[in-house]
Amino acid sequence: MNATSKTLETEDLNVSFGVELVTSLLTFVGEIRNRFDEIEIEAKTFFCEGENISNISYKTDLQRAKQKQTFFDDTSESETILKGKERFRIEIFNVICDNITQDLSKRVECYKEITSVFRCFFTSDEKYKKDDETKENQKEL
Repeated sequence: MNATSKTLETEDLNVSFGVELVTSLLTFVGEIRNRFDEIEIEAKTFFCEGENISNISYKTDLQRAKQKQTFFDDTSESETILKGKERFRIEIFNVICDNITQDLSKRVECYKEITSVFRCFFTSDEKYKKDDETKENQKEL
């Protein structure tokens, strides 16, 4: 991920190649979202050198369940209470991955639009430079 970031920051980066990099980054984040268990084990191993990682628990595992105050007009629906690993995965990890995915999707969409409008400048392929759509874009510029 760091190499992709550094490549995207270079001044002479071709915009078409940049779109490909951001798209691959989008795919990578989607894969990370599905590998929570592996990442959790790696993080515990990294931060807890020498300790038995099976003894490590989440803070919410050690806290008592909070009771919601009920009023006379409340229904008696039971709420799903998440603790520990599941709470972290659903309320934090997945939310972060989803936000990153959403932001990257917006960027890919914008860059694809820019690339299609200014395609004649971003490609070395002669077939695109002679394309009717490209000629129309050139006239508009």
